[in-house]
Amino acid sequence: MKIEFNLLSLKKAIKNVQKSIPSNPQLPILSSVLINVDKNNLTLAATDLYLGIKTKSELKNNKHKASLVIPGLMLKDLINSFSDEEVFINIKKEAIELESGSSRVKIPAQEPSEYPEFPKVSGPKIEIPTSVLKEVLEMTGYAASLDQVRPILTTIMFDFNKSGLEVATTDGFRLSVLKYPHLESQVKKRLLIPIKSFEEVCRIVDQSDVDVIKIQVDEELKQIKIEVDQNEIFVRLIEGEYPPYKKIIPENFETQVEIDGEILKEELQRAFILARESSNIVKFELRENKLLISSNSPSYGEYSGEILTLSQMDDELDKEIAFDIRYLLDFLNNTNPKEVVFCMNEQLKPASFNIKNKDNFTYIVMPFRVNN
Repeated sequence: MKIEFNLLSLKKAIKNVQKSIPSNPQLPILSSVLINVDKNNLTLAATDLYLGIKTKSELKNNKHKASLVIPGLMLKDLINSFSDEEVFINIKKEAIELESGSSRVKIPAQEPSEYPEFPKVSGPKIEIPTSVLKEVLEMTGYAASLDQVRPILTTIMFDFNKSGLEVATTDGFRLSVLKYPHLESQVKKRLLIPIKSFEEVCRIVDQSDVDVIKIQVDEELKQIKIEVDQNEIFVRLIEGEYPPYKKIIPENFETQVEIDGEILKEELQRAFILARESSNIVKFELRENKLLISSNSPSYGEYSGEILTLSQMDDELDKEIAFDIRYLLDFLNNTNPKEVVFCMNEQLKPASFNIKNKDNFTYIVMPFRVNN
């Protein structure tokens, strides 16, 4: 049985599923890709049992049906090495042959019956604009933890309710929250999606020409299915209670100042050169319409800089607070705000870094105690 593929379509399909091919699989067969051919429809699928991706594309003038499992990394490398526009796959007993131009490659194949079945997710569909997804990743993704010791903190929390959509990420030291009151949902769900899986969803969205994605939730299987154009993405949800993050957001702030975002980023980037050599701590001092920034390293010296605030402050204002500078640079590098609204109360109470005129966003950072 000989099947003809368009090389560009095959490369795109492999690129879509490659992140769900594990390098150290729980089962050996998971390092492979499942290929289904049904006349003019081609489906590639891969899963690591936590993230699964199916992607579809069209074939031309094909009357065959076939299903096989091929080593994923080998298939990806071979297909990416070809340059001819057409690739032929000749299916034989326990093996396949790839043909492109004058090249011929024979690789082993396995029975598709041995490959794990994808979950059959059922339930009502929730629609989200792709523009919202991109903003969510940009504005909140950096605040999720990468430490698997506490899996709950490695997630991005989506809270769907009649009041709209609320999204939050936290690693225990900082918190990012986005609210979309206009995205009302009759389906009340709180989903804890692993941040790495969410990043992969956003990557596929970026490569697709769609304005809306559809999410289905299966409470019993603890899985969601996300439809993005010709792709189906299956994600296993994290179970557990998300931290009560709303309790750490102050109801009001004693001090609020506006700062040029680009100047603040430049000052912190310079301060980071010394801060990274010690404990990553940067100190803020508010003095008479100025924000003083300082960091030091016992081995390399001290840095100090000042920024004139864009808003008027009390002439007698005299406040100090210190942060892990990496949390501030993450915020500035990902959101690129023109103007930052910095709010604080006491030296060891949570502070906020927000973006002027973006009322649906809140970024809370816990301060650090430093010795004078």
